[in-house]
Amino acid sequence: MKKQILSVALALILTLALLPASAFAESDPGFEVFLEGRVISDWARKGVVEAMEKGFIYYSYTVDYTAPITRLEFCMMALEWLKYATDMKPQDLLRERGISSWESPFTDLYNYAGEITYAYLLGITAGTSATTFSPDGLIDRQQAATMIRNVCRAAGLDIDTFTDAGFADINQAAVWARDGINFVRSNGIMSGTGNNNFTPLTCYTIEQSIVTFNNIDISDVQKARRLALRPSGDPTVSNGIVDFGYDSPSSREILQGEDGSISVVTDNSAILEITVLDSQHNFVRQFTVQKEKKLHGGSTVDAQGNYYFFFAEETRAYQGEYTVVKYSSTGARLNSVTWTGYSPFITTHRDGYSSIANIYERRSSLAASGNLLSVHYCDLGRQGGHQGSTAVTINLNTMQMADVPRRELAGHSWEQQVIVTSNGGFLYVDKGDGSPRGFGLSGYIPDKVRYGNLTEYPYTWTRVIPFNFRSIDPYQAVNAALGGIAELDSGYILAGSSGKVLSYEEVSYNQMGSRNIFYQVVRKDMESYGSDSPELVVSVGETRSAVTSLDITISNYGVVWLTDYTEGNANDPRLFQTESGAVIIWRYDGANYYVVIGNNGQIVRSATKLPFEIGEHTVAWYANGRLYSIHQVWSAEKKYDVWEIQSVSVQ
Repeated sequence: MKKQILSVALALILTLALLPASAFAESDPGFEVFLEGRVISDWARKGVVEAMEKGFIYYSYTVDYTAPITRLEFCMMALEWLKYATDMKPQDLLRERGISSWESPFTDLYNYAGEITYAYLLGITAGTSATTFSPDGLIDRQQAATMIRNVCRAAGLDIDTFTDAGFADINQAAVWARDGINFVRSNGIMSGTGNNNFTPLTCYTIEQSIVTFNNIDISDVQKARRLALRPSGDPTVSNGIVDFGYDSPSSREILQGEDGSISVVTDNSAILEITVLDSQHNFVRQFTVQKEKKLHGGSTVDAQGNYYFFFAEETRAYQGEYTVVKYSSTGARLNSVTWTGYSPFITTHRDGYSSIANIYERRSSLAASGNLLSVHYCDLGRQGGHQGSTAVTINLNTMQMADVPRRELAGHSWEQQVIVTSNGGFLYVDKGDGSPRGFGLSGYIPDKVRYGNLTEYPYTWTRVIPFNFRSIDPYQAVNAALGGIAELDSGYILAGSSGKVLSYEEVSYNQMGSRNIFYQVVRKDMESYGSDSPELVVSVGETRSAVTSLDITISNYGVVWLTDYTEGNANDPRLFQTESGAVIIWRYDGANYYVVIGNNGQIVRSATKLPFEIGEHTVAWYANGRLYSIHQVWSAEKKYDVWEIQSVSVQ
């Protein structure tokens, strides 16, 4: 490896020597540029830059790296490092441990309650009491050492091999902290403070925390992850139980073929595993796909049964590279297209935002129409490095970018979807907290009369905002979730959850009110109407209005509320297209409910409780009048989880 590095370095020196002096006028400073004007100690610069390059710390993390770190910030950093080291999300690590219920004991968490619950359940942190976490409390050195050891344990490292560090002031440390102190010193993760002291009660800083996480050797983490994976064989299916011969994979996605088959896409770290079941859920085939970028954003299948997989990764600060790979129905790699763009990560801020990837789960969406594929995803493309949604279109015959402009749609769009409409166009929906602040519908509408399909360049582009969000501090808290879009005979149905009040008088996070389930039906010729037109929406429901600070009245029409919760929130809304309309499902107070909507936009079946739970990360799909989901079920005989396919009639 050293010889390879020296060879590359020599080649680089020779190349630079041949360049004119003008070539050095604008040199690339890399991530170091993001430390300009920041308060940071000289000794910490190298470690902080390396952490940025690895991706578990983002480049705009803070203005003052020498400031003390809070309990919330340290735990968020620990989770980001854990994702970097294991290439798995915390909730998937919990599933591997058989933990599928994520109840938090803490009552003082208003932001990032889910993340702190993951850290608690993974054994990284404890509370300051049985019911409090004290997110703004500071971390001292003995607590940092203990939590670092806990993080290493969560990553699968050996934490029991260490020697006595021999610090002169070890007796000042709590008894529970001494193993952690000896562990981090023995493994070169943390050092002393001089004069053979550790000073366990001194506050830990942001830069010290970053450098500490950067010092952890992850080679053993990766080795432990490989040993934990069991070899897989052909799955077996019996009475709705799908046995893959190993522990349940980390995350799943369902692709539905036109022949009624389903393909279960599972993300197993470095590979995707595609398991094809026929319409009766009998095993057909299984193949694997190498992840060509670190992040898997989503997949789809076209009418011919070809698969398309979307990958992304950050290449340097603010920049990213994106790839769509085409596979045949039998798993042969056919072609790919790669493009560059903005980073697929969310900027990390000082107040605790995590540098999480935009490209995962339902934060990206793919759809194929004719010989075109559209990808709707998040990047940092808007407003000088602010996260937002982007749409690109690919020619499936050539696997090159189609002659359709790339579109930047909504600022801070946390969720988005693209579907194919009956006229062969693409319809997009996104949830933005600014530019605009609401659910937005956009579309490429092909000129069917002159061109027949969207493969030609001429098209009609349209965008409307049928549903707006109230003003909240912080503005990123929109108190809403996207359920999805689908096409009815009467129009396009938009479903989601939101607070009922529309107001431009700003309220705090704790005053947002309960989220409830709603839907609207928007005209298919929406390009003929503005967002403020009452005629844009054909559903009959509530009109929400509010006056902005510029004395402009904003109105949303035809909002049909399906729930009226005054305590708690309706979570995880989802919308499914059916033969005769749509089905909307959601979760509330530990149970799931569904409503059936007809093609005329009217309610056919009011809120009905589902006989099984569909959690936030449970995959679900609709086929032939039934709603299906896959659940992890512990097999006492096999000593690992298998998948159980459950279904219910929703006609």
